Amino acid sequence: MSVIKRGFLYITRKRGRSILLLVIMFVAAVLAMLGLAVKSSADKQADAVRKSLGSSFAINQNEDMPSDKAHVISTDLTSQILKLDHITGYYADMVAPMIYVDAQLSPGQAADIYKGYQEHPEYYSNPNIPFNLDQITTGMHIPEMCYCNNSALHEFFRNGAFTLVQGRHIQDGDVNKAVISTDVAKRNNLSVGDTITLENREAYCVSPLSDDYKKIVGEPIKLDIVGLFDVNFSQELSFIGDKNGSYAILTPEPEIAENMIFSDLATGIQAKNIVQTYQKDNGLEERRDSRLGLNSATFFVDDPANLEAAIAEVKAIQEIDWNFFAIKADDSTYKTAVRPLTQLGAVSVVLIAIAVVSCVAVLGLTLNMWTKSRRREMGILMSLGVAKRKLVLQQLYESLTLAVVALILAAAVSAALAGPVGSVANRLASPRETGSAYDIEIVNFDIVIDKVSADPVNLTYGLTAQNILIAAVAVLGSTALSVGITARNITKMKPKAVLRAM
Repeated sequence: MSVIKRGFLYITRKRGRSILLLVIMFVAAVLAMLGLAVKSSADKQADAVRKSLGSSFAINQNEDMPSDKAHVISTDLTSQILKLDHITGYYADMVAPMIYVDAQLSPGQAADIYKGYQEHPEYYSNPNIPFNLDQITTGMHIPEMCYCNNSALHEFFRNGAFTLVQGRHIQDGDVNKAVISTDVAKRNNLSVGDTITLENREAYCVSPLSDDYKKIVGEPIKLDIVGLFDVNFSQELSFIGDKNGSYAILTPEPEIAENMIFSDLATGIQAKNIVQTYQKDNGLEERRDSRLGLNSATFFVDDPANLEAAIAEVKAIQEIDWNFFAIKADDSTYKTAVRPLTQLGAVSVVLIAIAVVSCVAVLGLTLNMWTKSRRREMGILMSLGVAKRKLVLQQLYESLTLAVVALILAAAVSAALAGPVGSVANRLASPRETGSAYDIEIVNFDIVIDKVSADPVNLTYGLTAQNILIAAVAVLGSTALSVGITARNITKMKPKAVLRAM
């Protein structure tokens, strides 16, 4: 009788044992397939996050240097860095003196003071406490200006704090364009295609500050609105007092996220030229924020793994005097966004390992136990001249046949379970809702918004041919390994010893 026929007869006659082996292999195959489905989806999304966020490093002016010695970042320097390996692009912006905009901003400290003045003007008539109404009304119109080459690459858009909802971003080559928040747009009944006007006021152009907040320096700058953005979190303004009673807002208008206005580098240079000309014509000291050039530039790296190497190459550029500049790596946004995906991938690997190891262990124990119970059968076959090799092949055939059936059933069940199991995986991997996903603070009068929580995981899961193939290799391989381990009990057997022991 052939090996295949004997194996088939054993499977059909020993139904209890066959069903038990089938269940063990089926469970292992389902776990392996579902684990692979989760891992492949998590890895695919992590790769997409890596490509969209990646890593970056920023070069900034050294704030510790005296104002008269500070250097700006030139376009020649940025061009040189862009030629290095692993650098995929850059974002640059410049800081200009505070500027007035003819639009109502989201109310902050100045608006709160003005409201208090309207309600109780007598409180502000104390001669011992200087009060300048022009300063307050002007302060209500001072935004946080960001002059940049590409607003889409600004950190707040990359980390999801801001989202463009209408129009387009600031782009290279733009002149006198603006992207404003939907909050400011609604307050002023503005939309894409409308214009706003910037004005340099003398009080913000000279050092020390003058008292003339109404005097306009140079020509006003008209900006065409090309885009609107939403702020994706609620900023809590700082205040003093009791919100249920009397309190005063301490956060000034330029430190409110909704009051950020993005414009192009050409507009920033235009605003600085106006200030420089006014300072020179009036013999005033040049301020750092009025110098032409970039104050900072962020360079993007193709892969987080290459971040340190890219920084080392930049630091090796001899033309850069690092006494005047500081370089800082930043992959925090990428790490925050990819954290739940990495956890999902790790859990799926553990799931696959448990499936394979358990399959080997349980099958090994089960087959070893059954091999001992089949001593009489094996002894008789060996005494009839059946080679030990064929007996091992028979067990291998029996186990692999059941494994193939288990894999077919597992593929059908796993395909149906991939969606529901994926939904559970999404909920488990998603960050807990313990507060805002963003943390805002003011550093050196600049708004800094850090993403402190990853977005909810919302992956789709499905079983692919590759997942099935890998699971099949794992289950069939572990089955063959288990049979090979237990086969030693057969190869050590002596026909006469077996028959004598019966």
